[in-house]
Order: sequence, then structure tokens, then C-alpha cells
Amino acid sequence: MTERSITVDFRYAYVEYELDGLGHVLKAIETEIEHLARQNKAEALRGVDVPSLDDADRQFLYDEIREVRERILPRLLRGSLIIAVWAGYEAAVRQVAWVRLSELSSQRKFRPRARFMAGARRFFAEALKLPLEDDESRYERLADLETIRNAFAHANGLKDGMRRDEWRQLRRVSARQQTPIAVWQDMFVPSGGFVAKAYEDVAASVRDLVARARVAPRPARAHLQE
Repeated sequence: MTERSITVDFRYAYVEYELDGLGHVLKAIETEIEHLARQNKAEALRGVDVPSLDDADRQFLYDEIREVRERILPRLLRGSLIIAVWAGYEAAVRQVAWVRLSELSSQRKFRPRARFMAGARRFFAEALKLPLEDDESRYERLADLETIRNAFAHANGLKDGMRRDEWRQLRRVSARQQTPIAVWQDMFVPSGGFVAKAYEDVAASVRDLVARARVAPRPARAHLQE
């Protein structure tokens, strides 16, 4: 019987684990939003004699319930998932960069500043000789996702937590998305469809990048110098 050896590349195994985990969370989050909304409604109505309320008080009560269901819970839970999806993308890109630098025996450091997408794209092209993203449309969507992620990471999607220019930029970004995003008077509420599309773009981009990194040729020694 002939023995055959199997080569398993573990360098990017955790990247795939992260993507799978985020996919499971994505599937569960909309159900969780509905569950929490029902729970909040039950708690809000517990012990309240609704028929005895006058019209104004009854309207106020149901407005609060609707606010939690349509704006508060979706913003907080989907916003948290957007942060996690972006963190998964950034971590994967960093992993590819570190592995590639090690392969090249390069002393350079991957430290993109300010806008991660722009800095990473430049570093991958110049230092790693590996395109960060082959799909220009997807690159633009990921750059928009970075802006949206920042709005949640630093301000929870609230206008009051942003500078005027940041809020204006967020509105411009939201207007060009293919999936619906609600920009209310004072807050940013991403739809479930937007979050699903963001995950789809991240997963596809990361898997494409890892596949290209695994077969990327090593440049000549002259390219490894600072």
C-alpha cells in the first residue's frame, strides 16, 4: 500500500474560524432582536392598565415600545456586529501581512495609520507585492464599511457623538449603499440586509486574499529592502 502525505496549511486556519463564527452570529442576531423587542414590550406593559390610560399616555407608551423595537435594539445589536465583522476583516488582513513579511524575511512593519483600507492597500502593493483587493467595487464597499464601523465604534451611531463633517460623511456613505440604511434625525440604524452584505463582502474579500497569498511568488531580494 502506497503512503501519501497530506500537507495542511494552518497559517490561516483561525481566519476561517473567525469568518464561520461571524456567520453564525449573523444568522442569530435578527432573531435575537425580535426576542428582545417582545421581551421589552412585555416588561413595558406589565402591570399597566392600558385601557385606563388617556390617549396621550397610551400613545407615549406605544411610541416608546416602537422606538426600542425599530431603532434602539437594531442600532445597538447590528452596530455591534458591524464592529465585529470589521474587526474580523482587519485581523485577517494583518495576519496575511505578517505571514507574508515573514516569508519575505522582511523587516518592515505593517502599521497602517488613519484610514486602514487606504494604508493597507498601499502597503500590500508596495511591500508585499500582493493586491489587497482585486474587485474595485468591493474595495469601495469595504472602505465605506470602515467609515460606518467607526461611527459605531466611536459614537454608537449617534449624531451627537460625531463631528459635523463625520455625520455628513456618514450620510453620503449611507446614500450610496445598495442595501437600505435608515438615517434618522439623530441616529444611524443599519438594516439587517446591510449587515448581511457587509459580512458577505468581508468573507469573500478575506478568502480571496488568503487564496492569493498562499500562491504569491517571492519577489527578488532587491524588493525586500526598505
